[in-house]
Amino acid sequence: MEPLTVLPRHAIEPYRGSQEKLRQIAVRFTGSPHSSQSPGKVLLRNDPFHGEPLLPITPDRRTIALVGPFADSAADMLGSWPGRGDPASVVTLTSALQQHMRQSGGTLLYAKGTDADGTSDAGFEPAVRAAQQSDLVILALGESAASMTGEAASRAHLGLPGNQQQLLQAVVATGKPAVLVLFNGRPLALPWAVAHLAAIVEAWYPGVHAGPALVRTLYGDVNFSGKLPVTVPRAVGQGALYYNEGKTGRPARVHYHHDESLIASHKAHPFIIDMKLGADKIGKLLAIDARLVGNTGAYLCQGRAVITKAGTHVSGIYYCPNIKADAFAVYTNTVPCGALRGYGVPQVTFALESLMDELADRLGLGPGEVRERLAAARLQLLAARGRLEHVEDADPDGRLNLDTPVDLDVGTVPETVKVGALLSEQVVPAG
Repeated sequence: MEPLTVLPRHAIEPYRGSQEKLRQIAVRFTGSPHSSQSPGKVLLRNDPFHGEPLLPITPDRRTIALVGPFADSAADMLGSWPGRGDPASVVTLTSALQQHMRQSGGTLLYAKGTDADGTSDAGFEPAVRAAQQSDLVILALGESAASMTGEAASRAHLGLPGNQQQLLQAVVATGKPAVLVLFNGRPLALPWAVAHLAAIVEAWYPGVHAGPALVRTLYGDVNFSGKLPVTVPRAVGQGALYYNEGKTGRPARVHYHHDESLIASHKAHPFIIDMKLGADKIGKLLAIDARLVGNTGAYLCQGRAVITKAGTHVSGIYYCPNIKADAFAVYTNTVPCGALRGYGVPQVTFALESLMDELADRLGLGPGEVRERLAAARLQLLAARGRLEHVEDADPDGRLNLDTPVDLDVGTVPETVKVGALLSEQVVPAG
């Protein structure tokens, strides 16, 4: 039998001394938080409030109310898998904003309001009072990192837990401008917040230097540049939402009525359409001017096809002699617009038909009557002027091919008829 070999201690302890090395690495990498943590925030919404966007926060907001259970929750900033993260090292939003307001000569009013999954409204009154005294309210709401996210932490509902929704509504009811900052590990379905708040920020769980990173971003020292790898749903029933997820439910619905088609074909942040039309006193369309902005996500993907179809269907089934449609496919931080979104046409059709109803109302006509007149005008035009033989589509690089003439067999056009059409398509990188 061979003698037993006794290995030296360092051979059986390969990680001996690693704790000291980890401490040195931690000290070295916690000194400069801004370059790594500031860009992770996602700006979901920043609409005008009384004419001006709320973000970035302007210097004239001298008194700010900070409300919510996550404003000063150090442990939640580390997320559901904190590893060696120490809550004692976390700089919360309350601490960072307090320091910023002190340096700028402003005032911070803080009120917790409720717990993450609280049911008591005892803290609502201080929160509402702070909001009433402020120039701007920042609401720090979301999910508990320890119990609501991560492994084995699924939720039946995607709204704000506990009575945070009631706190949100009580604060917004003061009429003060409010920014909602979300701390969560999954996309939340917040239709009320989307309908009533001008600014919504997705902060996730920002980490050790959550506070300084958020303050720098909210005040515009750095840009919002976080990307969404997931879709923000309207309701929990829409899950799972990823860009190429196909529905396999039964019974199959091949045809939808008007409202169902709109619900089934767009996400929480749909197509932006600005459309105007002009008509004479008998309801005949004279001109349509439309500006369409489509969300093509982080990749071009189906964006060109979507925006082309949207632009070419601006006039719908109606004849209009003068049409101008500027259509843009914009790069954003959401998934491509070719999936889980109307293929360009439903949104444009909805906008056009809504204007047609308004036109009928202003002319004192019934909705069906004004459409009958337009349909008759279209049939007369086709009978008198021939038909469209060929239309040049967009070329592979996304621009309309204006060098190839469009072959139109239109016969003789009376001088009294004015014909004009312009379709402009542009893909705009938006950061």
